[in-house]
Amino acid sequence: IAHLFTVLVIFSFLAYVSWELTIISTLLGLCIIPLLKFVGKKTYFFGEIYSQNFEKSTHTSHEMLQAKKQITAMRMQPDVLAKFKNISQNVYKSWLWMVFFSNSPAQFVQPIAVIVLSLVILFGASYGLSMALTGAFVMAFIRLIPPFQSSLAMINDIKAAIPSYERIERLMKESMMNREIGGTLDYNGIRKYISFKKISFSFNDNVILKNTSFTINKGEMVAFLGESGSGKTTLIDIILGIRQPDSGEVIIDGNSLVDLNIDQFRKKIAYVPQETILFNDTFYNNLTIGLNDYIDYKEVESICKMVGAWSFINKRENKLDSQIGDLGVNLSGGQRQRLALARALLRNPELLILDEATSALDKETEILIKNAL
Repeated sequence: IAHLFTVLVIFSFLAYVSWELTIISTLLGLCIIPLLKFVGKKTYFFGEIYSQNFEKSTHTSHEMLQAKKQITAMRMQPDVLAKFKNISQNVYKSWLWMVFFSNSPAQFVQPIAVIVLSLVILFGASYGLSMALTGAFVMAFIRLIPPFQSSLAMINDIKAAIPSYERIERLMKESMMNREIGGTLDYNGIRKYISFKKISFSFNDNVILKNTSFTINKGEMVAFLGESGSGKTTLIDIILGIRQPDSGEVIIDGNSLVDLNIDQFRKKIAYVPQETILFNDTFYNNLTIGLNDYIDYKEVESICKMVGAWSFINKRENKLDSQIGDLGVNLSGGQRQRLALARALLRNPELLILDEATSALDKETEILIKNAL
């Protein structure tokens, strides 16, 4: 706004000194518009390329950190580093081009301004304008250049940032379209059964479930068996309300799951996924996360003993108040699974869902946990 105000004031002064020269210099200055349009399109184009390359770089870095053990064990470092180097170079090149086109208009202004001023002086002499007025016009015109350059630089910085903004806006719209819309019926717990009625689900034109129907009565322990990719985890996601079926519905004691308050429903559920997620916090905070009521340390210790987790927690100096570390990297797969099971049991759920939750456990511990369940 300050730059715009300065430009308007100086432009008004130029018109006051000589409206003829002001019109001539304006017409000459308009010749830069095609160049500005070209540069603006290139700035936007390379801004979009840079945004895509940067996203790919971030994604690749995350993959490499997640798979560092496999990469080291199988000596994949040369190929992985070559891939990352290539992506990084693409990021750098697209950034250079974006910055070049973003800053180029401001660099064109001064030489073009010199040409315009030279022509203005010639026109002023031909119109018989005095040297004093011509000098005043030239000085005012020179004062116009810095705010004009700054304005161009800001405009092109905005154009360079627009692709990233559009990417974020697109993600926000997708998240709003796919947001959960829970029902309004109060969930009072499972009294009799959960029933699947003709559930069908497909992903990318690949049919996962087709007219699947079954009923689980309260108190039953049910296992879903099938080949990899047969839809076992998808069934769990539909029960949890994370995925919505293409057709059919989940019925709980006569009420459709979509009509129930999903938050109330999930408070009564404990879910142990295939991959255990642990936070960079203490054992106690990891196990009690999401529980509104205070859980006594003795109760947490009792549950940990039940699933065989206390044996390694007790060896830590601060017991339950010991730090786990980022994602529990210092724990074995079996230890992480035991903590996930302890976290689930602490919720005292009425619906317990285990997705291959004992796959990383030894036979003895698995039997111990099955007996506890």
